[in-house]
Amino acid sequence: MVLMAAPTDDRQISLDEVKAAAAARDLAGLVERLTRERSWSSLAMLFTFVCEPAGVAQVSLLELHGAVKMLDEVLQAFPPQRRARSPLHEELRNARLMAAEALIRRITRPGLGELERSSLRVAAGLLFDAGEFKRAASLYEELGDDSRAGDAFGAMGDLDKMEVALARDEARHRSRTSAVEAMHEFAELLGAGERVAAIAAAGNIPEGIAEAATAHELARRLETKLCRGTAVTLRAADGRTIRLAAVPAVLGRDLGAEVPVRDPGASRRHAAIVLRAGELALEDVGSRGGVRLGGASLAAPLPLRGGGEFALGADCRIEYRTADTTRVILTGLSGLDRQLRAVVGHGALPLGDVLPEAAGLSVAFDTGVARLTRAPGVSVRVDAKYISGGCDLLHGDVIDVRAGAGAALRLEVV
Repeated sequence: MVLMAAPTDDRQISLDEVKAAAAARDLAGLVERLTRERSWSSLAMLFTFVCEPAGVAQVSLLELHGAVKMLDEVLQAFPPQRRARSPLHEELRNARLMAAEALIRRITRPGLGELERSSLRVAAGLLFDAGEFKRAASLYEELGDDSRAGDAFGAMGDLDKMEVALARDEARHRSRTSAVEAMHEFAELLGAGERVAAIAAAGNIPEGIAEAATAHELARRLETKLCRGTAVTLRAADGRTIRLAAVPAVLGRDLGAEVPVRDPGASRRHAAIVLRAGELALEDVGSRGGVRLGGASLAAPLPLRGGGEFALGADCRIEYRTADTTRVILTGLSGLDRQLRAVVGHGALPLGDVLPEAAGLSVAFDTGVARLTRAPGVSVRVDAKYISGGCDLLHGDVIDVRAGAGAALRLEVV
């Protein structure tokens, strides 16, 4: 819409009319009317009023922001002025300066919120259109809008500062692009179950983008829940519990032991399964009650071959069965540890050794975090998301397994 030329309205509105419009929350409507009527002196009184204590009390920054945007919109519809010093040109310039100044005076620094930043952006645009390029450039720099700051410096003929501003804008654009790429990488890794890699990717997301805080907080929560160490417990929906542990694996009452036992006769750190000369062996690690095999105390590390039974103290009897040279399956036989089922070894430890329904799943600890992997043909969801090859486990994860036409199995990472 183009405004037709009209004579300036000499009738100045009263202060009461301004106050009435403010009370009715219709300041933008009044500004629109006065601008169309070219009532410049009335606009001057209005913008003076909104900056005084009485005006500040009645007119919020949000209302002033809307009124100034309305003025800018109407002024943009005025036809371009051919003569830079024509009376109308000066009136338009002064109106823009008054409106910009009113916004700027209402904004306190530091601690700019979104409304304050939007208001300063409007004020900077008005200053630019009014030919106040230096002030406009300063506001744009404060807002981090180096592209427009460069335009303002260019308009005032300061090419050096223009180049510096445009270089900052280009650097910021590259940083933003890099940040978005890091966000995408974080989301993709998280969706694929690569939790360790996702946490590392979150560290590459700079704080300057809106999504960064959410990503960093999620990464912190993942970090606290990662199954770090060399052992993990999985519990089936029917109550069966299995322990998977990498060697060297301590057996004892210590809750931090790779294979915890509950029998009161066992020491906190009683025995250990270790790798010696390429095969697994059982050794006493200084227990009170000793490690016994067939009634005799274990005096030296015992290579674990085939199957057999050993006891930790007087009552904690454990059966062992070697699957191959990489792992041994432990089963509790007596007392409080009758429910013990554990797979101990090195490399990938198959869950199918103790849970036939979980055939095709393995857990390894090579990276210091329990990592679940699946064989082809095994459908696995972790926290309701299908995994392609593997997944770094978190405490609290729910694992749903279905292999071929077999029964479904649900496991929880304890």
